[in-house]
Amino acid sequence: GSAGDSSVKLGSSQSTVTIIDNDGVSFGFSQSSYSIAEGSGSVLLAVEKTGATALTISLNFTTVPLTAQAGVDYREVSQILVFGPSDTTKSISVAIVDDSLTESDEIFHGQL
Repeated sequence: GSAGDSSVKLGSSQSTVTIIDNDGVSFGFSQSSYSIAEGSGSVLLAVEKTGATALTISLNFTTVPLTAQAGVDYREVSQILVFGPSDTTKSISVAIVDDSLTESDEIFHGQL
């Protein structure tokens, strides 16, 4: 059929395209647990970012006492971690207090 031929029909004149966002980002500690000798001075916790983002993202980090006491067994930390678009890891140092007491192992959490 020619352009003027009335037997030529146009099918669907529109199509929908959905672009699925794959830029999700998540954060977590590089290790689920750490063991450190009381005399070591400090423990370095690593927080990792996975996924792509063009944004700068800030996270709150804090230590949470369990059997260890803040100020007695470790130095409390509360800080903001800022991840720029190209940042993948940030580290937090928590000072461990070395005392001369005989005691069981003590635990605190790092929390985002």
